[in-house]
Amino acid sequence: MRVVLQGFGPFGRFQVNPSERLVRDLAQSPPPGVEVVPLVLRTADAEVAQVPALMAEWRPDVWVGVGLAGGRHAIAVERVAINVADYGIGDVDGVERRDAPIVPDGPVGYWSTLPIAKIVAAWRAADVPGYVSNSAGTYLCNQSFYLARHAAERLGVARAGFIHVPALVEQVQGGGAAWPYALLRQALAIAVAVAADPA
Repeated sequence: MRVVLQGFGPFGRFQVNPSERLVRDLAQSPPPGVEVVPLVLRTADAEVAQVPALMAEWRPDVWVGVGLAGGRHAIAVERVAINVADYGIGDVDGVERRDAPIVPDGPVGYWSTLPIAKIVAAWRAADVPGYVSNSAGTYLCNQSFYLARHAAERLGVARAGFIHVPALVEQVQGGGAAWPYALLRQALAIAVAVAADPA
């Protein structure tokens, strides 16, 4: 069972992106019976545009995008990707997009094909606070999620989706929503194991 874990590098005020560390870490010690391929993209429009080509290159059984959502209180599996890029903060290359379709003439949105309810149930069984999110935003996380699902439809990849993680404790100054790394790693490992289970 091949699982591509796609994370992101630093962006904005976050000089460390926990998603990068997480995907590389899980590739070194994946769940039993799972091959984890770690792909870390620069947080840039041009880099995210390569997602369909990467999907075609690796032909995974499961594709899981992972990104940082600073300020969120818990890990979240996303329900839907929408066909719009709308961000004025700029990517790491300074690119901004406003009210632009990700794929011209593409569907308005794609549902995640990860077993999102099972993932959340597994988190709760392990006392890991996690939930289903109904908005992946309109920045590069949503963009990569949409492109992954768009490519998955054409290539016949059955499971593809996205997970947002909160910031690490050491990244938050003066309090705020943050998790220790060990808990984030546990939560993502659980999600990968559930997503890779064909049952």
